[in-house]
Amino acid sequence: MKHIDFRHFSSKLTHKHNIGLKWFRSMNNKNGEFFYQHVPNIDEKVSLFSAEAGLYKPKDSDYILSIKETTGKKRTHTHEHIPLLKLDDGSSIYLYHHELNEELNAVERAMKRNIEEEVPIGIAIEVESPDSRLRYDYKIGFVYGWYKNYYVIHCVNDDLNIEDDLSDKKLSSIFDRVKKK
Repeated sequence: MKHIDFRHFSSKLTHKHNIGLKWFRSMNNKNGEFFYQHVPNIDEKVSLFSAEAGLYKPKDSDYILSIKETTGKKRTHTHEHIPLLKLDDGSSIYLYHHELNEELNAVERAMKRNIEEEVPIGIAIEVESPDSRLRYDYKIGFVYGWYKNYYVIHCVNDDLNIEDDLSDKKLSSIFDRVKKK
């Protein structure tokens, strides 16, 4: 079983990045919550996402803080949304489409650091809303790697644990398992 131990990586992160990850930790698995561009109810402004959907790396950080995926009619990406694969332990697998260039840009280099140093990321996936307000399913997870233009991310369960440790499995088998569902 793997548990997110914030002490493991928090010294590597900026103050605002730590605040952002703690917010995602508090929002983990809260489906249908309103969208927040910044951490609410604090005195300082801490951004959680880029203005558009996609990967967000704060300017003063060496790591990716979050991914925001829009799935509705206002979609800004052309890829298909692949629903999360829920595992027996309450964790889930999320595939996020992202095309890599031959030369990695700053955001892609930051994601590589997230993977290598096991720094988790926050995730917001748009969900249907009974009203006109944006609503998201929030997760926090570890990126295992990149396969066939997708980042493979293992999202933690309600207890911030990953019991079904996928770290020793091939990305191709994880990807195929999610795509089959």
